[in-house]
Amino acid sequence: MHKGQSAMEYLMTYGWAILIVIVISAVLVYYGLFKPPVGKSINGFGSVMPLDSEYTAAGNLSLFLENRVGDIIKIIAVSADDGSGSVTLTGTSGMNKTVSVSGRTWVMGTTGVAGSQGDGFALRVVITYDRGGTDLTTSGTVTGTRS
Repeated sequence: MHKGQSAMEYLMTYGWAILIVIVISAVLVYYGLFKPPVGKSINGFGSVMPLDSEYTAAGNLSLFLENRVGDIIKIIAVSADDGSGSVTLTGTSGMNKTVSVSGRTWVMGTTGVAGSQGDGFALRVVITYDRGGTDLTTSGTVTGTRS
């Protein structure tokens, strides 16, 4: 009987200690003490591929796009969704610009979603382009840290 009680007390003591460590860690993460670094990455997409991106604290998004379609295209629209709702870039330069086969171009505009410099972001980006009179889309995820 004493062995069982001793084992139970041992497990309870360590159980409470582990629970306290988990709760303290969760509070520290919640308040931002541990901000994991967010590396820049571009995933998904297909025929029109972002090679580089920049997203500023003011909400300005720049994408360096490469035409991998195999035909001349025209960029029509770019929209971004940070999880709070999709926003079509406004004040965009690079739209309605013809991009040659394997050509590259910058597309810049604002999402209107401000943040803080150094904040991590993950944007679902949809690029609409015209190929020979047909509107097509490609999409993917762009992540990084706001500049």
